[in-house]
Amino acid sequence: MLVLWLADSLSGQADQWAILDDDAASLEMRLAMIDAAQHEIGMAYWTMNDGQAARAVVDRLCQRAACGVKVLIILDGLATRIPPDMARRFSAAGVQVRIFHPLLAGRPMWLNRRLHSKLLIVDSQYLIVGSRNLSDMHFGMKHTNFVDCDVAIIGEVSQAAAEYFQMLWDSMEVVPLEQCWGPISNQLATGLSWTSVSSLAPKNVGPPEPQPSGEPEPVRQAPQITLVSAGSSRPPDIGNVHWLDIPAHQLRLLHDQDSGKRTTVMADQVIQFIDSATQMVLVETPYPAFSDRFRQSLQRASRRGVTVTILTNSLLSTNQPLVYAAHQNQKAELLRAGIELYEFDGPQHLHAKSLVVDSTFAMVGSYNFDHRSEGSDLELCVVSDAPLAAQQLEQSIQARRGRSQLVTSPLTIAPVASGQPLRRAQTRAAQLLAPWIKPLL
Repeated sequence: MLVLWLADSLSGQADQWAILDDDAASLEMRLAMIDAAQHEIGMAYWTMNDGQAARAVVDRLCQRAACGVKVLIILDGLATRIPPDMARRFSAAGVQVRIFHPLLAGRPMWLNRRLHSKLLIVDSQYLIVGSRNLSDMHFGMKHTNFVDCDVAIIGEVSQAAAEYFQMLWDSMEVVPLEQCWGPISNQLATGLSWTSVSSLAPKNVGPPEPQPSGEPEPVRQAPQITLVSAGSSRPPDIGNVHWLDIPAHQLRLLHDQDSGKRTTVMADQVIQFIDSATQMVLVETPYPAFSDRFRQSLQRASRRGVTVTILTNSLLSTNQPLVYAAHQNQKAELLRAGIELYEFDGPQHLHAKSLVVDSTFAMVGSYNFDHRSEGSDLELCVVSDAPLAAQQLEQSIQARRGRSQLVTSPLTIAPVASGQPLRRAQTRAAQLLAPWIKPLL
């Protein structure tokens, strides 16, 4: 039985770590961990939208809730869209949902501060943290998708994740779903969704863009995964998942210390990681609207003789052209500092957020290395100073770098498909606007 296998894995002093950079495997791992739950499931996401992936997860959550497992969900109030039938299922199954900073709460100061964490925690033992939201585009099910990376962990660090989740759940920043627009039973009868469509454009949601050329890629269907039977003694055979034993003291959770984002602890830690580098720094981010202090830390590392490499989106692959314009503004300075820039080929959107230092330190999670992650949004990452973990993450990043192009000039802008003839000109215009709104990007 999966639960017994997971319990056996906790008997030693090492946690288990596995990079989830395969879409199907990442979804299957989530379902397997939910199936293993005996006591409590906590889930926090920037967005959960209607679709195959979300409904597969919701099915399993409601099944476990029906078996007496406590299921708690926190979702950001800007990007999430819960259809009425899904909300009814939650209510009927006893699944509790709270919304972080709902748009209609009458709190203007809440609008710009969002919950960007992506977290699944089961029984304070089993954990998934990374860049994927609960949307089909994050699991390879659309023609144009996000390219993501998560990490699954079994062991002691999961307790810290459970404490982080409880901090959010108990905070004054969240509102029960029912209170967002009155009793569910009254509102669902009208067929309304709980949140209005925002005029703001969140970074990691939105309709897929048309393919620029060639035949459309096939759309992947949700995997057909059966529940682990009570008589099974083997863990599920999840392809492309390679577990590593990592000493528990070499893993920790990095997150904001309070729900109000009143400290810069995460940004301070990231700067310290980079300042400690002696050989190499590898940064992977979809949204490189860097703050001055982060950019300066990269430049300091490069001046020390450290090889600094940044992997990010190209104009063709980005889903945020305005952020790319901010990136375009800083290219010349980064290149002059000797920093290597790689841009993802596209048309898929690079969305993974990772850091490797000296092939011995790894960080993976929701942190974008941008102004928003530094000062506005609640973020969550797992960090490890175990070389095996760092090397596994580095190999994953290098695979995505293999789908990228080296930038050799600040004038380099990836070729734009014939279906988007104005995008290059729009980027030039956006470069004038970007400096004025950079903290919002």
